[in-house]
Amino acid sequence: MGQRQDNQAARAASATAQARTNTYWQQTIQNRMLVVVLAMVVAIPLLASPSNMQMQDIAGKALQLMAALLAGILVLRARVAANRAEVLAFLSTGPNAAVLLYLVASALSVVFGPRDPALRRLGLAELQRILAGTLLYFALAYHVRRSEHLVKMRDALTLVTALMAGLGLLFLALQGARVHVALFGNPQLFSAFLMILFPVPLIQALTEKDARRQQRALLISIFTGGCLMFTGTPTAWLGVLASLLTLVGVGRLGLPKREESAQKRRRYLLPLLIVLVAGGAFVALSRTSGFGPNGEAQEQTLAYHRRMWYAAEQLFLRKPLLGSGLGTFPVLQHPYSHNGREGEAVKRSRPTLAEMAHNLWLQTAAEQGIIGVGLFLAIIVGFLMAGIRRLRFMERGIRRFLLLACVAGIVGFAIDALGNPAWQFAQVSMFFWLILGLGMACLRPRSPRADTG
Repeated sequence: MGQRQDNQAARAASATAQARTNTYWQQTIQNRMLVVVLAMVVAIPLLASPSNMQMQDIAGKALQLMAALLAGILVLRARVAANRAEVLAFLSTGPNAAVLLYLVASALSVVFGPRDPALRRLGLAELQRILAGTLLYFALAYHVRRSEHLVKMRDALTLVTALMAGLGLLFLALQGARVHVALFGNPQLFSAFLMILFPVPLIQALTEKDARRQQRALLISIFTGGCLMFTGTPTAWLGVLASLLTLVGVGRLGLPKREESAQKRRRYLLPLLIVLVAGGAFVALSRTSGFGPNGEAQEQTLAYHRRMWYAAEQLFLRKPLLGSGLGTFPVLQHPYSHNGREGEAVKRSRPTLAEMAHNLWLQTAAEQGIIGVGLFLAIIVGFLMAGIRRLRFMERGIRRFLLLACVAGIVGFAIDALGNPAWQFAQVSMFFWLILGLGMACLRPRSPRADTG
C-alpha cells in the first residue's frame, strides 16, 4: 500500500514538472519577438566560436537574417504615437532619443561620406551593424516586458555564458595553458563577450532562492571568471572589476539600511570569492606553464596601441565635427600608425583587428566626429542615469536584479572599450545592444497584458 502511494506521488510530481515545462515553452513560442532574440543569443556565439573565416561569415549572415526578422516583427507590431505627449514620453525615456539620433547620424555619415565605392561599402557594413543593434535594443526594450520573459532571457544568457566558458576551458585543456583562449576567432573578441555577460550569472548566484539553481549559477560565474583570465585581455579584466564595483555600490541603492549581517557579508564576499578563485587558478597555471603576462610583449602591445590611438587622433583633428566617415578608419589609418595593412589592401577584402583603433571611443570620434561620439556617450550616460535612478525605488525581484546586472555590464563595456577592438565586430557588439535593451525592459513599467505577438 505504501509503495503504491509513493509511486502515485512520484507520477504526480512528474506530471506537474512536465506541465510546467510545457507551459514554459508554450509561453516562449507564443512571443515571436522573444523567440528571435533567444535564437540570436544562443546561435550567434556558437556559430562565431570557430576561428575559421567561413564560420565567421555564417555567423554574420545569421545575424543579418535575424535582424531582418526583428525589423519585420517590429513593423508589424509598431504602434504609432497618438499625440505629442506620447512622442515626448518615448523620446525622454532612458537613452531612446540618443539611440535614434546616433542611428540617424551614422546613416548621414555614410550618405555624405567619401564617394569611393570601397569606402562606401565599408560604411554600409558598419551601418548595418549599428542598425542590427538598434533593432535588438528596441525589440527588447518594448516587447519583452513581462517578468517571466525576463526570467527566460536571464536563463538564456546564463546558459550561453556557461556553454562558451565551457568551450573556452575545453580549448585551453586541448591546446595547453601556453595559449590564450581564442574563441570568436580572437581572445579579445571572446573576452569582451564574457566580460559583458559575466554580471548575469553572478547576480543570479547572489540572489537566486532555489539552492540548486544558485549553486549552478555560482559554478558558471567561477568558470567564466577563470576563462576570462586566460583570454589575456587586461581591458576585459578591468571591465569585470568595474562591473563588480558597480554591483557592490549601486546594488545598495534603495535597500533598507538594516539588513541581516549574514546577507550583507554574502553580498560582498561572493564576488570576492569568484575573483580569488579565478585569479588563483590563473596565477597557479601561469607559474607552472610559463603562460602569463610578459613584460616585453606588454610594452610592444602598448606601443602598438599608442600608434593606433595617434592615428585616430590625427584623423579626428582633420574633421573634428563630422569625422572622416563611418567605417573609414581601417583604410585611412596606415599613413599615421604604420600598423596593419595599407588602405588599398583593406579595400580589397575587409578590416581586421590589426586595422582597428583598439579604442572604440577614439575610432568613433575619428569616423563620426564630436557629434557621433557625443551621441554614443549620451546613450551610455542616459541608460546609466535612468537605471540608477530606477534602482533607488525598485523592490527585490527579477526586474531589479537583472537591471543591476545590465548596469554593471554597461559600466564594464565602457571600460573595456578603451582598449579592446572587439566592439567593432557585429557578433560581439550585438551583446552591448542586447544588455542595453534588456536593462530598459527591466526599468520600464510591467505590462498588464499578455505579450504574445
